[in-house]
Amino acid sequence: MKNLTNEQISQNMKAMRVKANLTQQEVADKLGLNRRSIMNWEKDAGCVSMKTFILLADVYNCKLTDFFVA
Repeated sequence: MKNLTNEQISQNMKAMRVKANLTQQEVADKLGLNRRSIMNWEKDAGCVSMKTFILLADVYNCKLTDFFVA
């Protein structure tokens, strides 16, 4: 299994959101966060906790591992 860079993980996060047909604001609302948090994660400008990845997988209806594969 190939190790991904933080930038690649951030790109995967955005791709999963787009695939789920959600805006950054919609995701932020579902997680009780502000849109800037989502934007920063997708630009590799913030640190995402494992708990948040689990919540995002639920919101995006994907597997947790989908964020970490090339």
